[in-house]
Amino acid sequence: MQKYLVLIGLVFLASCDKPSSNSTTNFDRGPMLENMGQSVIIPSYNSAVLAADALLSATTSFTNQPDSLNLVELQNSLLEAYLKFQRVSPYEFGPAQTVALRGNLNTYPSDSVKIKNAINTGIWDFDQLQFADAKGFPAMDVLLFSKTLNETLALFTTDSNAQNRKQYLEDLATQIQQKLETVANGWSETGGNYISVFTGNKGTDVGSGTGMLVNALNQHFERYLRDGKIGIPVGVRSLGIALPEKCEAFFSGISLSLVIENMQAIERMYNGNNLNNSPGIGLDDHLEGIGAADLDNSIKQQIENSLSALQSLSDPLSENIINNPTQVEAAYAQLQKLIVLFKVDMPSRLGVLITYQDNDGD
Repeated sequence: MQKYLVLIGLVFLASCDKPSSNSTTNFDRGPMLENMGQSVIIPSYNSAVLAADALLSATTSFTNQPDSLNLVELQNSLLEAYLKFQRVSPYEFGPAQTVALRGNLNTYPSDSVKIKNAINTGIWDFDQLQFADAKGFPAMDVLLFSKTLNETLALFTTDSNAQNRKQYLEDLATQIQQKLETVANGWSETGGNYISVFTGNKGTDVGSGTGMLVNALNQHFERYLRDGKIGIPVGVRSLGIALPEKCEAFFSGISLSLVIENMQAIERMYNGNNLNNSPGIGLDDHLEGIGAADLDNSIKQQIENSLSALQSLSDPLSENIINNPTQVEAAYAQLQKLIVLFKVDMPSRLGVLITYQDNDGD
């Protein structure tokens, strides 16, 4: 009997000394999710909607009176709206996933021939899959920046298809505004109230706020920032053959500005800071809260290194790729170093399962 009592005592002591199987329970994710939703995500969508409203207004002004003054105003509005979109493109879950926001608004490069044919025939439908690469910001980039100012004005005034071109432009701006407004309303407490879904599941499983946030961060960073904005144009996915024409915003030449804005959005997505960069509770605090401050420091340092490498480049990025590919490849290498930190180390420590699939071997 005494032997069994000793054995029970040893089991009891062992169970007391054994750490929790899920150390992430030591951190209250509620305030983090609330901060991310209310202070980062919703304000980012609101700023994008305001820019899209201005873009639609400038488009209407230009199509009603296509002159050089209104064209320049429209071009500036497009650049501003494109930049603001970079703030929300990483959050492709919930309402954004429902409307396929990123695919509808930023599939590039655009098919210029397809756009021209649609305008010539007067037939287009942006809901059809065949127009995936003939709409959104990239299509407006083609229509407003692929020619000189005077040539562009002529296409909207004296060209035989000027009226179709105006309508196509208006439909583009309208879809951009409507899609962004739909997603913003979906998050709003007075709209779809997705904020309550995001903040309500405080676990780390599939469908939880933290799970969706970590997966969205990883998928966007890996596929759409590292590869889409830098890797593919510089030739990483084409056996070293550079493809500068695949740069985002190729014709307006603001590719680098867009990738830096997008990288800063990823940084806010990680550290929970608002649009004014005021500190908030983010994934960095989650790591610190479970004793992974070393990993947090490594991630923050590599984000800083990546931004520094990107900021050492210049627009147009396509010309950088042609004239100084080594420097662009160096920036890609810095981004690449974040993959293991974001995709392996962070999810492992947070207890989050990466559910999306990639097929490029990282």
